[in-house]
Amino acid sequence: MKKTLLILSMLLTLSIAAEKLDKIIIAGPPANVSDPIFKMIEDGVLKEFANKVEFKMWKNPDQLRAMIINKEVDFVAVPTNVASILYNKKQPIKMLNVSVWGILKILSRDEKVKHLEDLKGSELVVPWRGDMPDVVLRAVMKKKRIEQQRYQARLCFQPDGCRTTTDYEKGRQYLIA
Repeated sequence: MKKTLLILSMLLTLSIAAEKLDKIIIAGPPANVSDPIFKMIEDGVLKEFANKVEFKMWKNPDQLRAMIINKEVDFVAVPTNVASILYNKKQPIKMLNVSVWGILKILSRDEKVKHLEDLKGSELVVPWRGDMPDVVLRAVMKKKRIEQQRYQARLCFQPDGCRTTTDYEKGRQYLIA
């Protein structure tokens, strides 16, 4: 349903343009939120609106923000907090849809770990300090009244999601992804 809403939102926005565009550039992260975009491009859903549709992958929130500020993309899959920040900084950005909820997970190799509280004293590998994974983790910890220092959790930040996943694959125990 949400994928359908994303596609309909995009098509409605594009249908406002009077003539067919030469090119539409859509950006997204290397994550499942980009899957509907790939499907739209693969199925040629946008060919009546543009001669060419190009996908650009952003690898970290800084690259994403630069793409938007420099007007390098027409549409972008963006974390809601980044959209909010850019909107409040008077960037010409409009949110069409919140397409995916609940994709942020804590991965663990330890089958005994069922709750965040079970990670007391552990190192948590988190991509993108100050961005969505970090913001959500800290909000959940606050809601559960878990103080990082007392909890003895060590947050280890990585500059991108790919490196974070690689660290997890190399044996680090807990990953926020």
